This record gives sequence, structure tokens and C-alpha cells, in this order.
Amino acid sequence: MSSVKDTIPRRDYQSELDGIRALALIIVLIYHTGFELFSGGYLGVDVFFVLSGYLITNIVISQFDNKKFDYADFFERRARRIFPALYIVLLVSTIPAWFLLVPPDMVSFVNSQSSAAAFLSNIFFWRESNYFDTSSELKPLLHTWSLGVEFQFYLIYPIYIGLAYRLFPKYIFQTTAFLFLMSLALSHWGAMVKPTPNYYLLPTRAWELLYGALVALWHIKHRDRKDFTISKSKADLITLIGLLLVITPVFYFTTETPFPSAYALIPTTGTALIIIFSKHASIFYKVLTLKPLTYLGLVSYSAYLWHQPIYAFIRQLEDYLSGIGVWVAAFFSTIILASLTYHLIENPFRSRSKISTRSFYSTTATALVGLFGFSIFTNTTNGFENRFHLPENLQAQYELPTSDNGWCFYSIDTNRELPLGAAGTQCSIGKKQGFEYQGLLVGDSTAGHFEPFWDEVGEQINAKISSITTNWCYPSLTDNFTWSKDTPAFDQCLFNRQYVKEHAKDFDFIVLSGLWMQLKSENRLSEVDELLNYLIKDLNKKVIIMAQAPMFDRVSILKSIYMQHNPKIIDKDIDAQEINKNFNLLADNNTNLYFITREELFADNSQDIPKLTREGLPYSLDGIHLSIYGSVKAAETFLGNHRQSNLEKFISEQIIN
Repeated sequence: MSSVKDTIPRRDYQSELDGIRALALIIVLIYHTGFELFSGGYLGVDVFFVLSGYLITNIVISQFDNKKFDYADFFERRARRIFPALYIVLLVSTIPAWFLLVPPDMVSFVNSQSSAAAFLSNIFFWRESNYFDTSSELKPLLHTWSLGVEFQFYLIYPIYIGLAYRLFPKYIFQTTAFLFLMSLALSHWGAMVKPTPNYYLLPTRAWELLYGALVALWHIKHRDRKDFTISKSKADLITLIGLLLVITPVFYFTTETPFPSAYALIPTTGTALIIIFSKHASIFYKVLTLKPLTYLGLVSYSAYLWHQPIYAFIRQLEDYLSGIGVWVAAFFSTIILASLTYHLIENPFRSRSKISTRSFYSTTATALVGLFGFSIFTNTTNGFENRFHLPENLQAQYELPTSDNGWCFYSIDTNRELPLGAAGTQCSIGKKQGFEYQGLLVGDSTAGHFEPFWDEVGEQINAKISSITTNWCYPSLTDNFTWSKDTPAFDQCLFNRQYVKEHAKDFDFIVLSGLWMQLKSENRLSEVDELLNYLIKDLNKKVIIMAQAPMFDRVSILKSIYMQHNPKIIDKDIDAQEINKNFNLLADNNTNLYFITREELFADNSQDIPKLTREGLPYSLDGIHLSIYGSVKAAETFLGNHRQSNLEKFISEQIIN
């Protein structure tokens, strides 16, 4: 039998806490199935954070009280608890990834894999988050960001407690409360101003763990008090209030709720109340300590690890797997795998008598080196492109045209080395010498993706076109933005819009392009109308509006590129079609406005919009943007149908006031 030192101590085991874990796990698992009723189910992670802060504080404080704290021992115990199950999930996930993920997603997957292995995935996903990013529900390892936050907390927190014991032992609760308030204030500010790093990083998440720490410190301070009594009926009532504080936001919070922020105080306070009072309760203590719940709580860590890869890979197979039955099977598959992992991996690795310290660290190091090596090799092979058969002459063209590959689109958010300011306004396409007209292309990435189109068309109509485009910078003269304003793209956007105000008068025509569907959903199309009035009425300029390209399901587009699947147009494209129709009507009634339709871009002697080019490849790169290849093919269609003559006639005609 192993000694107390050989395994994690269980003498203070509180079974009701596993009941709370089970509740949080169920919330997370149902939320990630896409069940709309659970729109705020993401807060299950916040419940886990409070519980983690509570438990880790009990462990650390008890060891400091007994003068037995050893940082190396503490680290090893945490590592034994967390590393083995995580590494198994990371390794096993590689198998379906190999068969299901196309090269760009495979590269992202292995990079997230190595980041998760080093407990830095919260930083990785913060840095990766941008407009061209894969949908979160398709990222097999996105959930590991929370492990990064927790482990980083585990590394720092014992150091803080050790210093507190030496410098101000009587004021540990007060200083912890101060840190809690500082982190909460930063989190609330970050939710409004810098939502992406606010969501992923430790400084703005620490308060949730510290909330649990405060509960533990309060418990420790009052554990010997005889005057702290509460009736079971009152404890049940307060526990019920706590449960309602946790459960109610699940149905009312949405992805639009600023989070984490002061809003997160609702579920975290509910968790704190349950921790404090459920042990004194009667009804709810019995509920939370039901065997099925406590068992689910015991395997909750492994279940949390397995659920996201299972769910994400199911979504990769949505052409074949769909319906409520699939998600029920996914739920129970998660629990079964979690149970196996708990008994075969978690428990054995927690025992030093079964696996020595040396064996544990050598195994961990081997897995870590293997994962990092696999990541490097995958990046050097561009996601193992040889698994698929994209024609070599097209490989370089299946990218978004950006300043990084010879075009103009100033993707300053994805390339932070680009200088902010005038450098983003000095690139041009089309006819560089001997041109008759000068044009200006303005907008976001869906304007940038038309650069190859305008390069070809500009040559034919004798026009040089300056491209002033950057991420999320839709055509407008306001300071509004469709993404977080904490990105450098926002500052570049303001510079671009000021450039338009000052220099639009110097051009013969202005081309506008944007993600019109998104602008409609966010009630921003009026800003485009204001810009049109400014350009046409105030400056007497010719304006060309580009139709929004067809919108496809991203997975189906990538598979159509690499696996010859037929891409699927998403339901939201109906809105884009309606807006395109409205712009066309507007142009019909305004001689200074020209609208280039989808038919002119993609339909070759047909009113039907084809999904694929004559080569059997999609115009689209990712479901929203055209690739370089797709943009060039759109130009060939446009010029092949002799549409440039009408366009040149429009540009050359005298402005009608």
C-alpha cells in the first residue's frame, strides 16, 4: 500500500465538490454541442476555476502551516495530476487530425498541440485569434487554454503564499482580496477594451481562481470556530441560491455578454456559496453527493480533455454525421473515454510507488520532445500537403493576396512587423505606367481579396488602382470597427479612413468592398450610405461597389480544395444576396454609381453562380474570402464576357451633378 506521501492526500476529501464539478462539466458538454438554449454554457469553465483556487489553497496553506511545503514536490504533484491525461489526449487526437484536417488546419492543430503540451495554449490562441481564424468549434484543442491559465497560476501562487507567510502572515486574506479586486477590475476593463487577451490570459482570469482562494482562506480561518452554526434549512436555501446563480446565466448569457467581467461574478459567487454552505445542507448535500454525480466529478478532468477533440472532429464529418443522436453518442463517448483515462492513466501516474519520479519526468520529457518534433516537422511540410493532390502550379495561389505575398492588402493584424501608418497606403495594382485613370480600392479583407481581379482589369481599362485595405476596415468614415479595437488593425483603419477623406478627390473613381452581410447584421450599412453621399455628392466622384462573394461553409471549402468535395453555401448567404440586390437597384438609379454583380464575377454565360471554376476548384479560400486564384479567375470571367467596356465607359463619362 502506498504511503500518504506517495499519493495525493484524500483525508479532507469533500464529495460535494465533485458534485459541483459534475454540474460544471455537464454545462460545458451540452454547451459545446451547440445546444442554443445553453447559450451561456461557457461559464462552466469559470466554475472550475473557482473550485481549483479553493482546492489548491487548501493544499498549499495546510503545507505551509505544517512547515512542510516543498515547491518541487508541489510541482510534481500538480504535474502528475495534469500532464499524463493531457498528453494522452494530445497524442491520440493526432490520429483523426491526420485523416480529417486539411493542411492549413493541420498546421494550426500541431502548433496548438505543442502549445498545450507546454501549458501556453492560452497565449497561443490569443495570438492566433483573428479574422482569418478557424471557427472555435472546429479547433480540437481550443479548450486547453484554460489549462494554461490554471497551470500558470499554480506556478506563481505558491510563491506568493510563501512570501505572504514571511512578510505579512496575519494579512494573507486581505492581500489576496486586494489581488482579487485588482484582477477583477482589470478583467472588467479588458472585457470592454481588450476582449481577446482578457478572455485568454492569466491576469484577467486570476480573480476567479483567487475567489476560490478567498473561500478557502475564510474556511481555514473559521474552521475551529464553535459559533459558526447554520440550520440545514438555511444552508439548503443559500445553496439553492448558489445553484441558481450558476445555472440561470447559462440560459441568459450569450457570446455577446462581456466576459469575463463583473458579469462573471454571478456564477462565481454562486459557486462560492455552494462550496461554503452545501456541506451544512441536507437536501442539496445529498443531491451533490449522489454516486453518479461524484463519479462524474472524479472523471471531469479527463472528460473535459476529451470532449473538445471529439466534438470538433464530429463537426469535420458533418456531411456524414448529424442529428441529436450523434451528439448523445458524443456525450457518452466522452464519459466512457474519461472513465478509462481516469482509471488507466490518471490514478496510476499519481502514485510514486507505481511510477517513480524519475520515470514520470523521463516519460513526460519524451512525450514533450515528440510533440514539439512533430510540430516542427508538420510546419516544414506545410501540414503534410502530400496527403492531398492540389496541383503544384496552384499551391501558391491558394492564399489571400496580402503584402506578404506581393499584393497590397495590409494585413497588419496577422503580420505585426508591418509598420503602422503611411506604409499601408502606398501600394498599387493595375497599369503602373501609361495609365489613363487612377482608382482607389477601399475596404477590409474582402476588398483586399479583389486585388488580383483589379490588377487584371486595371491593365485592360488603362487604370492604376491604389489599394487602401486592412483587416476589418469596412468602407466608412467613422471610427467604428467590426472587431476588437485592441488590434493594430483598428489604428491602421483610422489612418486609412483619414487618407480617404484627404485624398479621395485625387482619384477618378473609388472602389468599395466589404463584408456587406456583417454590416447589415450590425446595423452599419448606414455608414456606407454616408460614405457614398460624401464621395458622390460632395466630391463628385464615380463609385464602384463590389458584390459580396458567395459565402460557403469553411470546412466544405477547404475539403473542396484538397479533397474534391462539393462546397456548401451557408444559410446566411441569403442576406448577402439581398444586400447585393439592393446595391444593384441603387446603381440602376444613380449614374455615378456602378455595381459589379456576382454574375459578372463568377457566371460564365449563365445566370447561375457556379461554386467551382472550370478546373473544378473553388473561387473561395475559406468560405468568405477569394483566393488569389479565385480572384484571377473572377477577372477572367469578367473580361471574357467583355464587361470591361461598360466599366470603362462608366469611368470615362462626365460626372452628372
